[in-house]
Amino acid sequence: MKKCHVYADIYKLLAIRQIVRSFLILVLFFSLIDVNGQNCNTIDRLNFIGYPDSLPEVTNCRGEMGLKQGVWINNSNHNNTYSYGRYNDGNKVGVWIYRLNDEKLGEHLTPIIRIDTFSMQKDSIIVNSVTSRNFSSLNWDHTRSIFNKDSSYLQVTHNLANSHYVFKIECNSNLNIDKQCRVEYREFVLNYFPIDHLDIEIERLNLFYYERRIKEIDEMK
Repeated sequence: MKKCHVYADIYKLLAIRQIVRSFLILVLFFSLIDVNGQNCNTIDRLNFIGYPDSLPEVTNCRGEMGLKQGVWINNSNHNNTYSYGRYNDGNKVGVWIYRLNDEKLGEHLTPIIRIDTFSMQKDSIIVNSVTSRNFSSLNWDHTRSIFNKDSSYLQVTHNLANSHYVFKIECNSNLNIDKQCRVEYREFVLNYFPIDHLDIEIERLNLFYYERRIKEIDEMK
């Protein structure tokens, strides 16, 4: 009888052990699905020239609320560039790097074309950006942007390399769409534009789109 009880206890222990093992396997299985399938992507480093070895291959994760978390890579197919940095609860934080994704240049020659640094100040998000001009380390345009949390209002100062004066951009999404933003140079309005066209407008400044108008203003001053 004692042997029967011993064997019964052994079988119970083995059964419990098997249940625990099965439970742990299921937990591991679903956690892997959560990380690698539903919420994150695994990148191929060969597709992103110059992507640092210190950063993970598992990127672009979303938390339980669907907010972006951790390291993200944003790929821009139309101009052969990509950017990488970190998100915290859907907001960009820290330093974001923008690179030209051209395999012809090689990993160590692929230039950084822009660097954004994100910080918080009270209820505002501050972005300090430097943009390379002609991939030269000596010519960098400087931009400082201040957003409120919902990005409905922002102020931008943009200083071109080797320029003595800054461009000022002010946006308010509550205004009519064609008047949401205005860009000024030395207190003269150069243009009005929708808030969604902010990047386009800054690119225009970088390409001296308003060069003739700027010369006229400088002569008047």
